[in-house]
Amino acid sequence: MVQLLALGIFIVTVVASSIRSRVKTSDTELKCRALPGDTAWPSKTKWEQLNSTIGGRLIASLPLAAVCHDPYYNEKQCNYLRENWDSPKIYVDNPTTPMSYWFQNSSCDPWADRKLPCELGNLAEYAINVTGSADAVAGVKFAHENNIRLTIKNTGHDYLGKSTGKGSLALWTHHLSSIEVKKDYSEPWYKGPAVKFGSGVQGAEAIEAARDAGLRVLGGACPTAGFSGGFIQGGGHSPLSGAHGMAADTVLEWEVVLADGTLITATPQQNEDLYFALAGAGPSTFGVVISATVQAFPDGPIGGASLSIDRSGVRNDTFWKAITYFQKALPDFNKAGGQTAFGISGIWFDLKSLTLPDYGNEKQIRQLVSNFTKGLDSLGLKYNLTISVSQTYVEHFEKYFGPLPWGTMPVGGLTSGRFLPLSVSEASPEKVVGVYRDIVDKTQINLASTAQDVSINSKRKPVASNSVMPGWRTALQTIFMESEYRSNISWSEKQAVESQLIDFAERRIDSLVPVDTGAYLNEVNFSPKIDWKTQFYGSNYQRLLDIKHKYDPDNVFWATTAVGSDALTVAGDGRLCKG
Repeated sequence: MVQLLALGIFIVTVVASSIRSRVKTSDTELKCRALPGDTAWPSKTKWEQLNSTIGGRLIASLPLAAVCHDPYYNEKQCNYLRENWDSPKIYVDNPTTPMSYWFQNSSCDPWADRKLPCELGNLAEYAINVTGSADAVAGVKFAHENNIRLTIKNTGHDYLGKSTGKGSLALWTHHLSSIEVKKDYSEPWYKGPAVKFGSGVQGAEAIEAARDAGLRVLGGACPTAGFSGGFIQGGGHSPLSGAHGMAADTVLEWEVVLADGTLITATPQQNEDLYFALAGAGPSTFGVVISATVQAFPDGPIGGASLSIDRSGVRNDTFWKAITYFQKALPDFNKAGGQTAFGISGIWFDLKSLTLPDYGNEKQIRQLVSNFTKGLDSLGLKYNLTISVSQTYVEHFEKYFGPLPWGTMPVGGLTSGRFLPLSVSEASPEKVVGVYRDIVDKTQINLASTAQDVSINSKRKPVASNSVMPGWRTALQTIFMESEYRSNISWSEKQAVESQLIDFAERRIDSLVPVDTGAYLNEVNFSPKIDWKTQFYGSNYQRLLDIKHKYDPDNVFWATTAVGSDALTVAGDGRLCKG
């Protein structure tokens, strides 16, 4: 049968009857994962057997934009896609199409001529709609036994292409959506309120469920990111991080399917090495996370502030002097337990949100931001300032990052990032701002960063030792660089955007910080020019590699820049091969 889903996307829920013609086994096939057309590619019968095993939840992949191409063309649905191509809502319910335009690789988008073929390109060949651990076990075993590339997709909110791969079998975890509140969780490593989230639960769902129980959990600023999936596994900074640390610091337990198909639990005292690795070293590396149980905190008032400056009519030197005042104010915001989310572009400065947990007094908040606003006043700058006190975290989140469940953050752009150590900014905030000015004024790149103190102290400490990148603990802020573009530009134009991001912007940031400063694993770039072992994992890397070899010696799980990923490479035809 064929099922018509939202947006008019056709998802074939039984295995396609036509299998590509087979060719003689080659040396390449022997050292690479199989692709359709290879003699090693599973037969139609094998795919049907897998489909039967998982209760008919095998999906034959079809690109999201197929409705813009013959023979699936539908004018109304295609126009809808074009209007919403940069919105996360069209990707979340799709089993194989990622949000990153780069990893869609122009193989099928809504801008091309409808008569051009719509090809899978980098997309998975099939996906399993994972509704429980048994589905994940079946998928892992099938991929391993048949030498098929395995990928894991939740919402597709992924800057590195970890959730997609040519010829792969995707585990679509979006429907692992269970939520269980545990008001009296009690184990040696923690006693208190907790919540268990299936790995398909999105950030908006997580914070609302906690709110309904009178609690807070550390979801990210993007409400469509999978909570227990890539977000926490990559470390997870939150508007609440200034008070409670990284989201990975709050993990109590993991349920995970390993490369051999077994389902285990990892805690600070059981499979503790795997617990360590999953809490910060990134997704699609050590296993398929089925759920995560996390520490929760009592809800209460949240102070908030936002401030914007329109650059039109403002002298450039004056504008960047204002940014210097802002850079000097960040340490005070961090000391107050806040998280600051802000952006700088060629047309504006936007302090999107200053989030201050347990601040219930507007006068207190206004005093905190006064050094910054006095600096702006001294320059004669006009700005829009908002101060608020919300009674719950969700109320604050809706005000500054909403509306829920989708938020306002666009998708598709290329990104890169680094940490800015507090010591570097304190030594010369003017030098830091000078680099920002070079990037923003000389390119189309925007800065969209956060600042928070997640150093470990008596009030803000991890449940147990974890693999959060050490550079987080001494950083003033994350520097997040993004080049926004639509997917209708040519591939050569996309490559030029990537080159500008890495060869200019990344190099300018490199001039500011020590080489081992590090970066936030979830907001980086995939370029081979980046020393990813040092920047993404730092001093944790060798320990993480040992854990990878222990739990996944055959590299069943592989993802770009993941721990141990240099054991395999993607060939020119998209094959995943050894060495």
